[in-house]
Amino acid sequence: MTAFLPAIASLRRCRALAEQEPIPTRDRSGRSVGCALALLFFWVIWVPRLVSVEPVFPVTITTQPRSITVPISSTGVFSVVTNGNVFQWRHNGQPIPGATSATLTIANVQSGDAGSYDVVVTGSGTITSTAAVLSIGQPIQFVVQPRDASIAVGSRAAFCIDVTGDGPFTYQWQSITVRAVTSKIDDGITYQGTTTATLVVGPAPFAGGRTQLFCEVTDIHGSPVNSRTAQLLTGNLQCLTITTLAGGSPGNTDGHGTAARFNQPSGIAADAWGNLYVADFYNNTIRKVNPTGDVTTLAGLAGSSGSADGFGSTARFYGPCGITADASGNLFVTDFYNNTIRKVSSVGVVTTVAGLAGSQGSTDGFGSTAQFYMPNGIANDSAGNLYVTDMGNSTVRKITPVGVVTTVAGLAGSRGSADGFGSAALFNNPIGISVDVVGNLYVADSGNCTIREITPAGMVTTFAGFAGSSGNADGTGNTVRFTAPSGIASDVAGDLYVIDENSVREVSTTGVVTTVAGQAGIAFGNTDGIGSVAQFYSPFGIAVDATGSVFIADNHNNLIRKGVPTTLTARLGSLSARGLAGAGDQTLIAGFATSGDGNKQLLLRGIGPSLAPFGVSSVVADPALTLFNVAGTVLQQNNDWGGTAALTSAFTQVGAFSLSPNSKDAALLTTLPGGVYTAHLTAQG
Repeated sequence: MTAFLPAIASLRRCRALAEQEPIPTRDRSGRSVGCALALLFFWVIWVPRLVSVEPVFPVTITTQPRSITVPISSTGVFSVVTNGNVFQWRHNGQPIPGATSATLTIANVQSGDAGSYDVVVTGSGTITSTAAVLSIGQPIQFVVQPRDASIAVGSRAAFCIDVTGDGPFTYQWQSITVRAVTSKIDDGITYQGTTTATLVVGPAPFAGGRTQLFCEVTDIHGSPVNSRTAQLLTGNLQCLTITTLAGGSPGNTDGHGTAARFNQPSGIAADAWGNLYVADFYNNTIRKVNPTGDVTTLAGLAGSSGSADGFGSTARFYGPCGITADASGNLFVTDFYNNTIRKVSSVGVVTTVAGLAGSQGSTDGFGSTAQFYMPNGIANDSAGNLYVTDMGNSTVRKITPVGVVTTVAGLAGSRGSADGFGSAALFNNPIGISVDVVGNLYVADSGNCTIREITPAGMVTTFAGFAGSSGNADGTGNTVRFTAPSGIASDVAGDLYVIDENSVREVSTTGVVTTVAGQAGIAFGNTDGIGSVAQFYSPFGIAVDATGSVFIADNHNNLIRKGVPTTLTARLGSLSARGLAGAGDQTLIAGFATSGDGNKQLLLRGIGPSLAPFGVSSVVADPALTLFNVAGTVLQQNNDWGGTAALTSAFTQVGAFSLSPNSKDAALLTTLPGGVYTAHLTAQG
């Protein structure tokens, strides 16, 4: 038998835990994908009868195959996007036997595979794609990716990349509009360096703007590769300053702050008096964290699972997951493995509100006659109604104050992404749920990678994200990408905070999504800090108190974290240059200037040995880095970066690749006033 831990912020990261919590196996390996075919009919009057004419659209290619550079013995892939349905790939004009799908995969590439490739597509007619070339060589790899930036009105921002591969390279920066249209940008008032490795944007003419930028880099063979998409926000960036309130290594100890222990905390809620309540999933307990940081166990007994109602430690839970607090200080908990909804009074008296322990299903009804299947998130409105994401059924349920359970939206047993009214709408493993002041529900539809909105009348729409398309792009509406949203909470202004992988995303009332803490795609960690400096490890639950502070159940770190909204007026910059370096006249020198008010923090790195994994040969074995001002005075030096925590955090913040603590590479983290400087990299020994 296999069990699944809901307290992992991704359907994709569910792990088999049979030795800990056996429950019936449930197939979660696939997604149901629904599509609708719209047919347009023209009715033409032709004496003496009516004729139905269905228009025929010619076959077209919307995405052409792109040239690629592939090392010997590796795999090369070409693809095409088209409305045709019959394919025949060709190599140097000759049909390739069996190559009859939209994607051509060439395994174990050899020299004879080099050459021109195209595809003949047949549908309502026939069309041939443009030719793409497979070249043998070292493909482009990004050593430095462009990072997100925020600038004030009248200021500038720089986006830098650095690549390895078969150069020389050509560069073309491009922008993405809100309608996901890609266009090349040219040098002018707004942009400078559009065909170089460094793009300068500004001065910004107005506040509130958002631009998405990436660079297409092409190698000597003509093979293009795109960088990550960077976000440019005009105005001061809002983010969260993250600190650790309580917890540490796994355990169940009560205590103050980091002396307390949790075991994969999942849900978290805040009451009106500044207390936090945590659904401590594997301890099968409900924990309380008071405003001074003291942690106590309110209900349940650590290490003892069950379904008994009772007072304090006589009560039993079996995988408490979601939790919410009402205005009177009562708590409501989704008891995941028991398939029940439990109430915990402010003094720790536990009762079962709905569902029957050990009985799973989707039946609506009163109290114990109702059934749930893996209930996960829970929220309450001002009228005392509860709303539950019934994850196993892929539905959203409502529980009235007297215990009557109904299905608000979704159809039990049917997964999908369709918007619509009530049971016409479909969900795919919904996890978190929140309710705003006017009664709208917001659901973290994890399997669909979207945020859904449900009106009080039961109409379901997709508020942010695009079903079936995962990623980490900020933006608006369906241009946004989520990886696997889990916890969700709203503040008093109606803005949403969403846990997504190892990051926290903010969704404004107009659907604008911004990453405010952590970085998607960055390795897990437990670092405190501002915005992207902070790190998490599969956070799950999230809550917002009346002051606007955000609280996070950092599941795999076994921590309770706090986020305070912060205006970020400056960010760390990264200077990158690559070339041959030696000693004396062969010293590699990079000049740069800083401007504007106040000091600027910069990261400079002299990389030698750590370039080898990127296919760079003849690297400098022991580089040394020296920083000079315009007068030639040495300001700072480094030889062997030393693996310091400050530098490690800085690498993460700017998106630079990590270094081994014992490597001979050099790095400096420095704060400089406006002026002109040079960085010298020399080879030692």
